[in-house]
Amino acid sequence: MNRRIEDPDTGCWTTGLKTTRDGYVRVYVPGEPRRSAGVHQLSYVINVGELDPMLEVMHKCHNPPCYRPDHLEQGSHMQNCSEIDYKAWERPRRAYCKEGHPLTGDNVMYSAGGTVRRCRTCRSAKMKVYKRTYRNKKEGE
Repeated sequence: MNRRIEDPDTGCWTTGLKTTRDGYVRVYVPGEPRRSAGVHQLSYVINVGELDPMLEVMHKCHNPPCYRPDHLEQGSHMQNCSEIDYKAWERPRRAYCKEGHPLTGDNVMYSAGGTVRRCRTCRSAKMKVYKRTYRNKKEGE
């Protein structure tokens, strides 16, 4: 890997390249068209050795973009899932909606499952437009 940024606090190596939604860095495998692999997987193969097809490359540091060989090890899917630090992976909650309204107090609505937060101001505005459109269609019939 020719681009290495070392975090002085954790010792993790990152590339500075764009990450996936899950936080991993993927690159195309040379000589194999349309095949990509995680930078951490390639680093493991280059520096440690062959990958066991039944195992996954796990991060001891719990930092998905890290590709430092001594931060990587192989383990089963069950081991990988049980060692995930869910607190570190939690996505921070947004303080404002896309329109800039605060997502706090009475301005927050939750989905039926209680997991998705919505802006009450934006939802109200969308419903007004919808009802106006629906009435116009109804009157035109």
